[in-house]
Amino acid sequence: MDWLDAAEALVLSPWLYVILVVVSFLDSFLPAIPSEPFLVVAGVAAANGDANVTLVIVATAVGAFGGDLVPYFVGRALAAPVLRRLPPGTRRRRSLDWIGAQLAKRPGLILVTSRYVPVGRYFVTLSAGISSLPWRTFGPYTAIAVVTWSIYIVMAGYLGGQALQDNMILAVLVGLTVALAVTPLTQLVLRRTVGDPAQSPQK
Repeated sequence: MDWLDAAEALVLSPWLYVILVVVSFLDSFLPAIPSEPFLVVAGVAAANGDANVTLVIVATAVGAFGGDLVPYFVGRALAAPVLRRLPPGTRRRRSLDWIGAQLAKRPGLILVTSRYVPVGRYFVTLSAGISSLPWRTFGPYTAIAVVTWSIYIVMAGYLGGQALQDNMILAVLVGLTVALAVTPLTQLVLRRTVGDPAQSPQK
């Protein structure tokens, strides 16, 4: 597996924690750069004594928090022109208004659960900025989201590494399976709790 070899090489780099910050930062607003596989490998490496699991979690959370600020502040800066390009009554405008209304009602639930959905977290943080969700609400809930996400993803790899120390590839595959299993669960929770924007009332 070329990606596994590359991830192992990065994990063993003396710049590991800086790389973790950068990868989780970029993953927050560039869905083409998924961080989960690399973070799971870092967790497995920590289980094998090649990294400090606490520092892995901290570096990941710091990068993710910084990354989530990018679409949020971009959304705030571009809110006026975006809203002008999406006239009231259009499908995209209804979806944006719906997400904004859900963020206003249940900011904690939306921000925390969407962090576990790779593309969803980008759209939610961007929508939070466009809908002018206050920083005093966005900041704390986003901090909770990235910390819990970081602990979950890294520990999936760490526990897999502890259980399967003699088989690096299997440990990574098990950790990655556990890490990604939460995505459909969080999507189900969001649908059951807030519904589907495609089914929001027409105006």
